[in-house]
Amino acid sequence: MGHSFLNARGGRPRLYYSLLATTLLAALLYYQVSGSLRTVAWGVEGVALLASGFPLRDRVLRLSGITLLLACILKLFVWDLRHLETLPANSFVPRTGPVTGPRFRGSTRGFGSGCRGTCEPTPAPARPPASSRTSPRAR
Repeated sequence: MGHSFLNARGGRPRLYYSLLATTLLAALLYYQVSGSLRTVAWGVEGVALLASGFPLRDRVLRLSGITLLLACILKLFVWDLRHLETLPANSFVPRTGPVTGPRFRGSTRGFGSGCRGTCEPTPAPARPPASSRTSPRAR
């Protein structure tokens, strides 16, 4: 299957030139962009390769884009986040409180359980005894 794909549109030189162009652009971005923006630049390149691979129906472009995006995610977690300056907790919480506070207010006990500060579940409504219930046919 892979062999027919390579020969269907020009053979191996097309594959090698596509991978070479992707590698050269990534190397150019490495030397032109510095810091954590390098990860963003490589991510944009990966998204562009992936997005162009779908309308062109080119598997090599799609795989190159996915590989570059996965490399960006790996670099982000292994390198960029390790060298990120830590923020004090007191500067982060007041900024997110107004955004997340209304969303989570009253949702600590589940969705619509009616729990107002107690840990007990809301009791089910009481049913009348079976003898006082009338069947729909008795009416």
